[in-house]
Amino acid sequence: WEGYQLGGIDLSGARLGGAKLSGADLSGANLSKCDLQNANLTKANLQGCNLEAGDLQGCHLEQAQLLSASAVRGCNFGAVAWEGYQLGGIDLSGARLGGAKLSGADLSGANLSKCDLQNAN
Repeated sequence: WEGYQLGGIDLSGARLGGAKLSGADLSGANLSKCDLQNANLTKANLQGCNLEAGDLQGCHLEQAQLLSASAVRGCNFGAVAWEGYQLGGIDLSGARLGGAKLSGADLSGANLSKCDLQNAN
């Protein structure tokens, strides 16, 4: 699925663990409650995407366009590398960021209420 045009698709609840979606256009897609553990979303377009309650543990999000994702509340971003990432203003309330690598990430204005940051650095 690398580089595919999947904008607006409804993949809610889908099991896509380990999927190769680098460079894919998932703008406006519904990925709520989707299992994307260890998926490769490098350079993917996730603008306007619904990731609410999705499982992205260990997911590769390098250079992914995520800032205007419409919903990431309650998402599992455990062990995701966010070094140097621009996350300012994003709503991460209730998200699980345990073990996430956040050094150098811009979190200014981000909503981190009820966010699990255990073992994040």
